[in-house]
Amino acid sequence: MSVNSMILCVCVCYFIGVIAVGMYASRRAKKASDYLVAGRQLGWVRTGITLSAVQIGVGIVLSGATRGYDHGVWPGIYYTIGCGGGLIIAGLVTSKKLRSQEGFVPMDFFSRRYGDSRGIRFWSFLSNIPSLLGIFIAQILACGGVLSGFGIPFHWGVVLTGAVVLLYCTVGGMWGVVIAAILAAAMSSANGVILSMGSCVARDFYNRFLHPEVSSLDELPKAKRISQATVLIGSIVGIIFSFYMTDILDAMIIFNYPYMGSLLIPMLGGLMWDRATRKGAFAAAAAGGIIGVGAFFIGIPSPIQGMINVDLALFIAYIVSTVVLVVVSLSDKEGQKVNDRMIAERRANGN
Repeated sequence: MSVNSMILCVCVCYFIGVIAVGMYASRRAKKASDYLVAGRQLGWVRTGITLSAVQIGVGIVLSGATRGYDHGVWPGIYYTIGCGGGLIIAGLVTSKKLRSQEGFVPMDFFSRRYGDSRGIRFWSFLSNIPSLLGIFIAQILACGGVLSGFGIPFHWGVVLTGAVVLLYCTVGGMWGVVIAAILAAAMSSANGVILSMGSCVARDFYNRFLHPEVSSLDELPKAKRISQATVLIGSIVGIIFSFYMTDILDAMIIFNYPYMGSLLIPMLGGLMWDRATRKGAFAAAAAGGIIGVGAFFIGIPSPIQGMINVDLALFIAYIVSTVVLVVVSLSDKEGQKVNDRMIAERRANGN
């Protein structure tokens, strides 16, 4: 048996194994919170392994190597440094606050900090879906590239990878991600991203936009099914789109611009600055979002493609969003009174 044949046998066994993992994990996913966040039963070790596997997968490895070959060492590793560094900063600065609030998606923190809004929930859903889909496409493109090195046609490798993710993520949910994360990074990266899409649709759109009167996602009997349907449809759409995209890193980054440009600064501001107000956050989201959407259209095939550097445009979105958040928040006297009460309550509770 040739070396390539042996490697293909290993890949087949691995694919069968992760599907079996999904089937096993499905027994623990009885309700929406089990399916989306593993019932909040993960300790710091399993959480750390899962986050590392989800964030740093084969897409980053292959895209980094390609960029390094084309443009030099530093362009090849900056995204990896950003992901790893971001995980460390998130663990040190934000994870405790976010975990204590028991949310499903980032907008759950946003709504608790600034007050909920159906409009901002809908924008989060609308902008985050392409963002997550882009990352998913990048992961299955990378897996297709790996398999093509062992004799499997590239697009067949993409379809095979996407189909496996579809099967074990649809039935296993976050428990499937956790178990698969211990086995390898490539598949759990794609799984984690597509599961986040299920969270976004179920929580931001189905729950908080269509049924805002219901506080807990588990109280909605269709929530888990909607999450599973989103994973199924998202996987199929991702496979189809992957036939039209070849640049792995572009697929991961460009689709993030509208969501990140609008919501990153208000969320970080809410976590790290007590003086951020609702008006300031909404104004910052609008200002950054406009620039982020512009950066997205500059980055994709369009009449304005390449007008300016898209990474620079996103950086400008962050700067503008930060300035708007600070200026509007400090000038919002009513909002500062709300913050004063929040700070007093927190000190009274010893936090």
